[in-house]
Amino acid sequence: MPPYIAHTDYRAAKHPAERVDNNAFTNRMAAFALELAGVRRQVRPPRVKDGIIEQFDGYFALEDASLDTVRARLRHPREYWGTQGGVAFSTQIIKQADVLAMMNLFPEEYTDEEVERNWRFYEPRTEHGSSLSACMYALGACCFRRADLAVPLFLKSARADLDGGGKSWAGNIYIGGTHPAAAGGAYMIAVQGFAGLRLHGNEPALNPCPPDAFRSLEFPFVFRGKRRIARVTHENYGIEIIG
Repeated sequence: MPPYIAHTDYRAAKHPAERVDNNAFTNRMAAFALELAGVRRQVRPPRVKDGIIEQFDGYFALEDASLDTVRARLRHPREYWGTQGGVAFSTQIIKQADVLAMMNLFPEEYTDEEVERNWRFYEPRTEHGSSLSACMYALGACCFRRADLAVPLFLKSARADLDGGGKSWAGNIYIGGTHPAAAGGAYMIAVQGFAGLRLHGNEPALNPCPPDAFRSLEFPFVFRGKRRIARVTHENYGIEIIG
């Protein structure tokens, strides 16, 4: 297949390729790193509009185009959406789950209602170009008790290397391969989403959100040197210390 160049003729770019200012996820992780290091330094919080966290400065001002509209602008199947002049560059279509990833990593900072509001805004605008995106949305859906929304995202993560269909090329650069991190994301959905394993005070606890087709889930884990096993069904759930 001959090489190609992503088109740049009709899109006005305000930034170089994929560079944005004050990405909410990046800033929160930077703040977390500074907190761990014992450094007290103010990191500007993201803008919030009608309960929606702005993914980066200026995001709300971008074109609110649908995924189908943006996909129809592709001139080549390998074209990279996010490069300067790429089809998604000046739109609200995003590659992966930045805001939802932040909410999942810092769940104590957000209510379930805030997670749901941001999920419903960002998921339709997410292209899921990263194999790590679906698991973050699945975990978010479990927060507001919608396992039915989480199941297809769980399967997308769990079957990433079985079904294929993911991106193998970004322009002329091969980015394919296996997806062990997506498999890890599927595990997180099962354990933290469907079983709802969390720390409650100083002890692990379950707050299950099982799908309708779910029969049972059982998995071992170790906490503070003690082996435990979690069991979840639609009728009951619990954690047992086994050694």
